[in-house]
Amino acid sequence: MKQPLDVDHLSVSYLYLAIFTTITVLAWVGFEVFRSLARPAEIEVSAEEQEPIKESLDQEALELIRGRLHIESAELNALEVTPIELAPVEAPEASGSVTIDTTSDTEEATTSGSI
Repeated sequence: MKQPLDVDHLSVSYLYLAIFTTITVLAWVGFEVFRSLARPAEIEVSAEEQEPIKESLDQEALELIRGRLHIESAELNALEVTPIELAPVEAPEASGSVTIDTTSDTEEATTSGSI
């Protein structure tokens, strides 16, 4: 035979569980924040990045930059923009007939609301 549940006892037990869970989560988050702020950041730098910068400039790269096309703003203003004519697109013709599948076993609602 089942004994009746004591609802007040269950409510108090769930309340204690909720309180202890909240305390645990807050302590956990607080500890992680403290730990992340207390330890120095670990930054890995490759040996290639630690090498000193070359004192001479790369002449080949400089020549590539000098050889780029340069357009002055006056030249840009002098350009004429001509619109492009697009070919007309024809809409598909409607066939004029609609086929409805009436082999369905489900009943459809009528506009009057009756079945």
